[in-house]
Amino acid sequence: GSGTSGDVYRACYASTDVACKLLKRRQVSPNEIDEMVAECQLMLKLRHPNVLLMIGITSDTVMNHGILTELMDLSLAQLLEGQMQKSLNWDYPLTAISHDVAKGMAYLHEHQVLHRDLKPGNVLLKLPGLLAKVADFGASRETAVSGNASMTMSMAGTPVFMAPEVLRQDRYGKEADVWSFGGLLVHMATRQAPYTKLLETTPPYALMQMVALGEMRPTLGICSLNPDWPPEVAELADKCVALARDDRPNFNDIAGALDELRVEPAEQLRPCGSSSPSNEASNEPAEAAALPDEAEASEARSSFSARKKRSFGMRGLSRSVSRRPSTHTHIDGSSSRSHDTETPSAGFVSELSAAERGTSSDKDREASSPESRPGPERAGR
Repeated sequence: GSGTSGDVYRACYASTDVACKLLKRRQVSPNEIDEMVAECQLMLKLRHPNVLLMIGITSDTVMNHGILTELMDLSLAQLLEGQMQKSLNWDYPLTAISHDVAKGMAYLHEHQVLHRDLKPGNVLLKLPGLLAKVADFGASRETAVSGNASMTMSMAGTPVFMAPEVLRQDRYGKEADVWSFGGLLVHMATRQAPYTKLLETTPPYALMQMVALGEMRPTLGICSLNPDWPPEVAELADKCVALARDDRPNFNDIAGALDELRVEPAEQLRPCGSSSPSNEASNEPAEAAALPDEAEASEARSSFSARKKRSFGMRGLSRSVSRRPSTHTHIDGSSSRSHDTETPSAGFVSELSAAERGTSSDKDREASSPESRPGPERAGR
């Protein structure tokens, strides 16, 4: 896939399928390399089931720079805007996905990290359970550890998901991410980004000025779009986009509210078309209760953006940062081997090879897809 900062490819590192975001080719200064390494070291410390696992970065310090992360299957934006959008509902999986995002964001904020660009395109999903992980920390920053945690920073993020204080370039903090989450809920409920209809008749700069002045919020006037969310989610979204920052809930409270609404599926996801006892008893088509399988996820990705495949190599790397295995303790107290320690190293990746051209076989797909809802120690996308 392609993004504003680069292209993402399927690659292989240490016999593990990973995602490699190859940044747009440009010459960087030594200071920029130092900043890249510092940001990578920050991200390597973040370990949570709902935060995308960073594996490392690689650079030849001249023109080629890549970021390695676990491999995922599709983005929330692709799910919402793809062929399966009409079959989605809040009983499952939308409430579960939003709950996952809230937990991931609560973890980031607990570690004093602002995301600054939270939107469906930066939420990645893993089949078969559609586990959601917050991703793409290109705009993330650490907040102040002491004193006022708000910061004055240059504008970063996607305008339609930006809080008023960000658009005004005021001092802002964690509450700005909460506003973006409210916009994300609106996108999930209407299957379109905030202000989409309004932008058909209003110039973007005029709309952003209205938001900055507090005259427009993502939840205003969306009844005409027939959002399919439950009343509790609508109320939560409205609180998230409160004009007064102190009136917005924190992500711990948001996750708690969504946890009460969350409905666990009776069974793991099955490929569309497979039957279950409940389906047979009611004579209802199995597709109505099933979510996309791997083939349909591939179709969603293709309809959202053209998928690119190519092979590339990056030899003679002079500087990189990677994880190395170490023993760590999970939240539940169990121990396992994981990629927990970050160390500067030379020759982190000698070559990254994209997936074989052509259609992958079922065996390849099974090899590249870990078990449902993997822990942080597994590499997935």
